[in-house]
Amino acid sequence: MSLLDNPSFKNISAPIRSASLPTEAYVLYLASLPSYYAAASSAPTNAIHLFDKSRLQVTQTLPGHESSITALRSVPNFANAASQVLVSCGKDGAVKAWDERAGVIGLHMLRRLIYEQ
Repeated sequence: MSLLDNPSFKNISAPIRSASLPTEAYVLYLASLPSYYAAASSAPTNAIHLFDKSRLQVTQTLPGHESSITALRSVPNFANAASQVLVSCGKDGAVKAWDERAGVIGLHMLRRLIYEQ
């Protein structure tokens, strides 16, 4: 058995659209929201950049985490939100749910270490 090319596929030698981060960071994670693509960047900024879906231009940058971002997801029905919510976590022990409309953290959860003697 072999794979055959579908005649409806087209070979494209160049991307239709491309985008890059405004810093010299790497893209670590991507998530899709209704109007934006979110890209989590590596150090030194550890920021989250929101790209407009139609033009692939950065429209907003969220501050991200104090240290590396370890996951980025779009979550439906998070905390009874009417639409999808962008959620990130990082090596700083924080989980953040973002309000991308206002550019702020809507919910910030921190890991607490409890020491017993």
